[in-house]
Amino acid sequence: MSKKMRVTMLITMLIALFSLTSCGKDGSDGSDGQPGKVYLEYRWDDNVWGFDDNNSYTPYTVTEYEDYECSPYAATYDYTVYYTSIYYPYDDYYYTGTYYLPDANPGEPGEPGEEGGFFTDGDDGADGADGQDQYFYVYFDGYKKDGKQTVNVDKINRLSLQKNPNSELKADDKAKDASVK
Repeated sequence: MSKKMRVTMLITMLIALFSLTSCGKDGSDGSDGQPGKVYLEYRWDDNVWGFDDNNSYTPYTVTEYEDYECSPYAATYDYTVYYTSIYYPYDDYYYTGTYYLPDANPGEPGEPGEEGGFFTDGDDGADGADGQDQYFYVYFDGYKKDGKQTVNVDKINRLSLQKNPNSELKADDKAKDASVK
């Protein structure tokens, strides 16, 4: 083997050795932030004594001014409110309505990791921030003038409203814009 050939092979081996050992690893991408949560609070007048809604996240017994975690996906919910008239003959009435809850705030994406360099590893990317939680409330007014009279509805504790477990309301899978007070 000639001297020139040995030098060429040595240089080739050194280049290969440097290529395999001198490159740093790329940094890992940061994790995406978690989505925020959506909370709903129920409020009502003293003469409201019950309600039904088709929000599956609402528990059977609801306490006024307490936040209840809801679906992270936008949805419109139907409700029926039962109340007693404040005027003689103090009949029981009901009215219906809808409320809308938006999508939860998404988390921020994580930052990409840096590329590795000559003899150095790249830095890992920063994790993304979590989405901000959102708080809403719906107010059930017990003084509606356009209520419809109800018959044979059992009154329940005014301090904790209860949903009717036999409610015929169906979930609405299309989110429509409606008002939330």
